[in-house]
Amino acid sequence: MSAFKYFTVATLFIFTSVLTMASPLEDAEKLLLENKFKEAQPLLEQALLREPDNEKIYLYLGRVYEHFGKYDKAFQTFSKGLGVSRDKKHYFYLDMGISLYMENKITLAEEMYTKAINYDMSFEAPYLNRANARVALKKYPDAVDDYKYYLLLKPETPQRSEIQRMIDLLSGYIAAEEQKIEDAKQREQNLKDLLDTLEKSNSGNKNLSAGSETITSDYENEDIMD
Repeated sequence: MSAFKYFTVATLFIFTSVLTMASPLEDAEKLLLENKFKEAQPLLEQALLREPDNEKIYLYLGRVYEHFGKYDKAFQTFSKGLGVSRDKKHYFYLDMGISLYMENKITLAEEMYTKAINYDMSFEAPYLNRANARVALKKYPDAVDDYKYYLLLKPETPQRSEIQRMIDLLSGYIAAEEQKIEDAKQREQNLKDLLDTLEKSNSGNKNLSAGSETITSDYENEDIMD
């Protein structure tokens, strides 16, 4: 075999190997499917260095950080991904909200879920997450609306029974609170009406007393004159 022929065969082998070699992103995706997050993390970080404009890598890597409880790092990763995202902004807003929620930043999380909904109103996931956030914030009527809309968008959800139970519980609580308000208003009105009655009655007693004093005074004057 000539040197030229050997070189050609060797070069072809190397070229074919490069073509068939999986990229870090592809390897990471396979590991994620097997829930091997620890092994996937360095591959995703490597992939991001190679493809800093690939929005999918930011989503994957942020969720890996989230899995390990690195919520602040996850939020930063999602924020950077949002800056390069073309058609997945609603996913980034959702994941940013989840990271904030896990850090107990509930109000900010609600805002992120709302942004996800505003970007794509047919995207069902943020309705459920925002409903949960609104329960934590005690915005019960708004939470009920979100739960109901989520069920409309995803009627086959395996959480349907739990969500319906939450709707029933919140609706019962809301009705009870509204009844308390109505009862308080009624008690306040009853007190006002009774007070008005007492004041009128007391005013009448004063007039009668004043008249009696005048009559008594007149009799006393007559006695003195006699």
